Amino acid sequence: MANKIKILKITFFIAVSISILLVGVYFILKKDTESKKVIDYPEKIKIMQFDINHGLNPNKELNLKQVEELINKEKPHIVCLNNVDNGTQQTGYINQAKKLGQDLDMKYSYGKRYEKESGSTGNVILTTLPIKFAQNIFFKTGKGRQNSLLYIIQNYRGIEFHIFNLQFDEKYAREQYREAKRIVSEKDIKSGHLVITGNFAMKKTSNEIKEFSNMYTNIFDTSESQFTYSIPNPDKQYDYIFVGNNVKVLKSKVINNEMTQRISYHLPVVTTLKLK
Repeated sequence: MANKIKILKITFFIAVSISILLVGVYFILKKDTESKKVIDYPEKIKIMQFDINHGLNPNKELNLKQVEELINKEKPHIVCLNNVDNGTQQTGYINQAKKLGQDLDMKYSYGKRYEKESGSTGNVILTTLPIKFAQNIFFKTGKGRQNSLLYIIQNYRGIEFHIFNLQFDEKYAREQYREAKRIVSEKDIKSGHLVITGNFAMKKTSNEIKEFSNMYTNIFDTSESQFTYSIPNPDKQYDYIFVGNNVKVLKSKVINNEMTQRISYHLPVVTTLKLK
């Protein structure tokens, strides 16, 4: 009887050991296969910037599905979103960044701006390109509620492509602009391969936007009217995309149609770029 028990114990130990070994081999092979995947880099990079108003439409109804439909329709490679909720009561405790990333099959990074109800609100970057580095940088200014800037580095054909996504509070936009300008400058990106997007909450005629347009390229000609806020009859440009000196702007637009009028108070901005 003792021998039988001993044999059973040995058999069980061998079976468990083999199972652990097989699982380990599977994950090693899986990781090796994934690392060898050939990434199909696009010739041109399409970027969307959009303040989605917490995933609530102007009637305060949840509409994350419509945001997904818009992104699927436009097919951008990088999506920079503002006013994205994570676990708040008003949006059903959903991690909106995670849901968008899963539903759209895109990598994502979330940067909290401030705490709200049971969760937080922040900025999100969704992307089809590999993310090499991600950092959420909080502003030092003490005015207004807590704020931050989301910064990621993407790998594009061996080039480091730097993306900054931000949102200012209208009342404290000037102070927050100075913080954002400082942060971007301190990164000292000499390659010129960078994009800065977001809801700046300032008109294009403001001194700050004029200054930033001299430092970086505004995707829109300053003489053109490209209003993004607020629907149904937008009369201000609050949402911007700026690029560095080694990024060529091919075409840009504000999407103002029946679909986008139903999603948020802001209109989405889309640009197609090529790295030099």
